[in-house]
Amino acid sequence: MECATARRTRRVVDGQSGRHRRVGRLLDWTGTRLGAPVKSDLELIAEMQGALIRDGACPMSLMFRWLDLPSCLDHPDVLADARFTYDEELRDEWGPEWLSAGAECNVFIPAELVPFCV
Repeated sequence: MECATARRTRRVVDGQSGRHRRVGRLLDWTGTRLGAPVKSDLELIAEMQGALIRDGACPMSLMFRWLDLPSCLDHPDVLADARFTYDEELRDEWGPEWLSAGAECNVFIPAELVPFCV
């Protein structure tokens, strides 16, 4: 896994359903390899694999909705642009129940932890 430098601007991120409001930074994160076994939804894996081949990327929101994660995320807007990315070398690992891809997303770092992470 690789981490890019944090964005320089501070951003207020509102938690889902207004539970809290925190100030922090977003860190761009790039994963070079992410495997996802999805044994109970072959259509989802086929849709994601098709998007990766066709577009070179697939929104992670497809997987989030399947896992019913949006209702559990404190900062869903942080992951709004999260995506799996096509990697030709990982395609050999694909199967009807398995997806391997790169990943790009943001990670929210609370202000009090920024000095330890950036």
